[in-house]
Amino acid sequence: MKWRLVAAFTVLVTGVLLTQYIPLAGYIRTIEEGRVFADLERDAFILAGGAVRTLETAPSSTTAARQSRDGLTTSFALYAKDKSAEVVLVDNNGRLVLSTDPTATLGANYTNRPEIPRALSGTPARGQRYSHTAKLSLAYVAVPVISGGDTLGAVRITMPATTIH
Repeated sequence: MKWRLVAAFTVLVTGVLLTQYIPLAGYIRTIEEGRVFADLERDAFILAGGAVRTLETAPSSTTAARQSRDGLTTSFALYAKDKSAEVVLVDNNGRLVLSTDPTATLGANYTNRPEIPRALSGTPARGQRYSHTAKLSLAYVAVPVISGGDTLGAVRITMPATTIH
């Protein structure tokens, strides 16, 4: 009789805990994932703010333009190393201006990445997708680089989706 009471109590407690904590775990995961994407988007906007001068003076070869580009390259590299991410900057045509990926080709067309045209239209993009280039699932954030009312380009931050999970 005593073991039946203990077994019934154990089943009851287990049932209550499962019905309470399984939905809670899903909710917490959703909240944390949203927080991580919000942080990435904030970081992308900060990096985009630093990219305005580089995109405005990109064709120029003045000392100020080189210094702006060098400073931005350093900022992108430090961020990428700290977050284990890849950061790219494209111009308003979707052509690669700067990347933390050493194998990337400057001037390459990035408009085939769905987040880039969206960011170039002025709307931030975030999400996850499979990358045929990297051969893995990526988490990404892409934001427009805006000066005045003009979209000069976009900054995209990507990292393996496993990093987010």
